[in-house]
Amino acid sequence: MKDETHQWLSYAEENFEMARLALERGCLNACLQNTQQAVEKALKAALVEVRGEFPRTHSIRELARMAAAAPSDMVQMSSRVSG
Repeated sequence: MKDETHQWLSYAEENFEMARLALERGCLNACLQNTQQAVEKALKAALVEVRGEFPRTHSIRELARMAAAAPSDMVQMSSRVSG
């Protein structure tokens, strides 16, 4: 796994943990914001690993479209991440 991929995944995991904590405390807005950030950063990690870059955007829809364009690459990436 590339160093940059690992860094983006670390950011995503941190946001996901904050979302979980916010949900436990009933802070739904903070939970949703951190969940959105976690998804965005995880998609960016996948794109960095597979394509080497991603567009400057905060659009999960756009990032997901790019990730979906190369499903076999994403499957290979996910097996490296989970391994």
